Amino acid sequence: MADNFRVSGFVLGLAIKAPCHTHSAINVTPLSGTGQTIGGYVVTEFDRVLLTAQTDPIDNGIYSVRGSGWIRDGDADGNRDWVGGTLVPVWTIAQTDIVLWRLGGDPDAKTIGTDALTFTSYYDPLAGGGGFGTLQQVTTNGNTITNNIVLTGTRLDVTSGGDVKIANAGDTRSFVMSVDPLLGVDAVVFLASAGVDVYSFDEPIDIDAGSIHIGPTERLAFYQFDDAVTSYIRGAAASSDIEYVVPAANSHVFSGEMEIESYRIANVAFVIAANAVTIDVNQTSSCTVDIDPATANFTVTLTAPAAGAGFYYEINIDFVQGVPDFQPIWPAAVKWPLGIAPILSPQSDDLDTVHLYTTDGGVTWKGSFLVDYS
Repeated sequence: MADNFRVSGFVLGLAIKAPCHTHSAINVTPLSGTGQTIGGYVVTEFDRVLLTAQTDPIDNGIYSVRGSGWIRDGDADGNRDWVGGTLVPVWTIAQTDIVLWRLGGDPDAKTIGTDALTFTSYYDPLAGGGGFGTLQQVTTNGNTITNNIVLTGTRLDVTSGGDVKIANAGDTRSFVMSVDPLLGVDAVVFLASAGVDVYSFDEPIDIDAGSIHIGPTERLAFYQFDDAVTSYIRGAAASSDIEYVVPAANSHVFSGEMEIESYRIANVAFVIAANAVTIDVNQTSSCTVDIDPATANFTVTLTAPAAGAGFYYEINIDFVQGVPDFQPIWPAAVKWPLGIAPILSPQSDDLDTVHLYTTDGGVTWKGSFLVDYS
């Protein structure tokens, strides 16, 4: 190949050089001959090569390939050709992109053969890392980076309707924060995404003068990570009420004294079927049993309290008499004053109340009763 004088017409002292064919990140020796593979590229005569890793950094710089011995090229061989900050464009192996290397040091001219020439990576559109100042390719579609993004003294702006998504590579599960323009205020919305089970926060969420808002169909839950049993607070359906929900077989301990100005307990109707009724003391402490479905005296079963011994459980049972009248058959665990169980009022729709409590996990229930509220 003939010398085509690639550097002809360039001012030799410019701080940006004519492009090089390739770059070597390792020491090259000897600096002679053609056909060598430098940076994945096979060099031919008169090709320009940037060397940045010679054993002696004085020998770094731009060389022109020669069959006998390489020489520093015409724009890189004089004492006015290099200053700190000089940029050197280098083609990639595929000869489709340009990367930039920058000479370090002060802006004074460098003396060839005396001063060390130390280069650092300045711009590489294809790199996932690289030297100081490396930038990565940014496109309008499918931007991908492998390095950390560090914001110092500035902020990450997400325009109206945009979002920030965090997910493992190739994973459909994601954590999405979205700015919702429909709210008309500065707000961050946590969006649901396929496969996401829980958002986990390693540190406490500190709210000094703000609030936590839970939507009308959502809930604020309290539970151990990966625990299938949860309790939660939610807005009651079609109501402004707040519900605190504890699933069956679970309990919560509130330490200290609780001051409640008023409260209410849901009254549950337990149904007699096949002359038997099961009263679940973990579901409520107030219930009603309509005796009318019974066709004979009926068996009463009391579920075991979830928390077990050492906790107080009670339940009030309103019995509404049917036609004809029938009586409950109590389990042996229920004890009555003087050992006498109550006889319910015989008339249809008569209402009698039985009160039971236990402190030993249901091994023993103590009963009392008030009859005939007709």
